[in-house]
Amino acid sequence: MIHNGPMTHTIGIASGKGGVGKTTLSTNLAVTLAQRNQKVLILDADFGMANVDIFFQKKPQGNILEVVKGERPLSDIITQVNKNISFISGGSGLREINNMNNFERRTLMDSVQALPNKFDYLLIDSSPGLAENVLYFNAACETNLIILTADPSSFADAYALIKVMHQAYKKRKFTVVCNQVKNEQ
Repeated sequence: MIHNGPMTHTIGIASGKGGVGKTTLSTNLAVTLAQRNQKVLILDADFGMANVDIFFQKKPQGNILEVVKGERPLSDIITQVNKNISFISGGSGLREINNMNNFERRTLMDSVQALPNKFDYLLIDSSPGLAENVLYFNAACETNLIILTADPSSFADAYALIKVMHQAYKKRKFTVVCNQVKNEQ
């Protein structure tokens, strides 16, 4: 599991299908936590298609590919939104970042763990689907939020994601968030 110090809570935000509102939920959760005086770091792990920066209207200080290639330390690419919210950009239009191997993923996780203990929450906003990056980073989290909509394919893909995370990483507890619904039914 990811631990950025003894008190950092890690939340993975994932879905089986795109367009269900992962980034909207991630950024709104960060704002809500920040309003409660919690310090939040968002890792925009939708590598190559990252857009947390767009939601906060902040130009990223760099992207994760620079860290994976060893060009910059992780601490150099953290972008501060306000006193309680920061993010790490996964980069936009960077195809090669999706081909990270296990060593690169582990190096990135080690870099996150080595950050000074100044965050109460680490939110990982991942890309949709079953790619190894999605599974790996979400498996490292204490809490997993699986976002789905009322669309049948969204439901089926969320189930597939949960099933694969359970089979591959022995994850047993998931929180399902139903987004873009009109009522409880």
